[in-house]
Amino acid sequence: FGAGSSSSSSSTQAPPPLPNSMHLVTPKDLDGISSVFWARNGQMLVATSWDARALVYSRDNLHQEPHTIKLGDHPILSACEMKGDHWALASGCDHKARRWDLQTMDSDKIEVVASHEAPIKGIKSLDANTFVTGSWDKNVCIWDLRMSKKPAGKHTLRDKVYSLDGIGGMIVVGVAEKKGLTFDMRKFFEGPIHSSTSLKFQLRQVKCMPDKTGYLASSIAGRVRVEYLDESKEKSFSFKCHRVANDVYSVNAMSFHPLGTFATGGGDGSISFWDKEAKQRLKQFPRQHSSISALEFTPDGSGIAYAVSYDYSMGKCAKDRKRANEIYCMPVNERDVNPRRTRVAPRRSRR
Repeated sequence: FGAGSSSSSSSTQAPPPLPNSMHLVTPKDLDGISSVFWARNGQMLVATSWDARALVYSRDNLHQEPHTIKLGDHPILSACEMKGDHWALASGCDHKARRWDLQTMDSDKIEVVASHEAPIKGIKSLDANTFVTGSWDKNVCIWDLRMSKKPAGKHTLRDKVYSLDGIGGMIVVGVAEKKGLTFDMRKFFEGPIHSSTSLKFQLRQVKCMPDKTGYLASSIAGRVRVEYLDESKEKSFSFKCHRVANDVYSVNAMSFHPLGTFATGGGDGSISFWDKEAKQRLKQFPRQHSSISALEFTPDGSGIAYAVSYDYSMGKCAKDRKRANEIYCMPVNERDVNPRRTRVAPRRSRR
């Protein structure tokens, strides 16, 4: 990737929050933030944490305290909205996946909807009734809420699941073997339709491309792989990012913008916007006081939510309890996310 426009600083001193960012109210004792996502067509922002809490904000009142609900007693590793409804899903270290009501936030309505024999690292809704889970027990399971609490489909892999994403009938699973495995829902029992081993170090996250032509895979070693399923049309490639001098950081989070560009957030505390078609960085923001552990664009692309939080990459002992785990929302300038091939040149003033 080319350098593109950049506003980052090489200074190690923590800068102020990113321009025009709104600092959301969070509990003072909130543990590390594991996910953020928008729900109800962008009208709600949901965040989950390592202390099993889910925070729900109204987009119209982001400055107010969130509704909080406790989802068990173990860290939440993954969460998402249940498509076509007012429910959300979360999974974590207690080997269970839970569903809760975003409207009422009633703890009495929390329901265990799936279970594995090890922590569930990834969960993704496929439609209003079905969702997929991936676990450290090496199983990927399809669940149907209209059926019993046994998997409607199950595929056993060779290694642990580290990340999972899905869109339409496409499911991508990132595993400990540093592989990305792509499944077609219609042929789930036949196994992966595509497999790629392109990362040299541990895989951190996978994210499906909105047009379903491929996916992104990030690693703990400051690298992102752009993987296309049909190499005859597009060539896959990798690029380096989230590196400061000789230090290399994990790429913790990725999110696609409606225009097709995407954002990455890393252990270096920075956020960058990228154009995969032009192979260029569009924007880099100043580093924050801690890792970017999660981020997601709003459905309309007008803003982005991000978490500045310890990502546990150095273990529990390295956690700085004096630094708060924080959530921000920032408006997105369309010029910063427009694909390079369509970017509009600034107007020159007439003399």
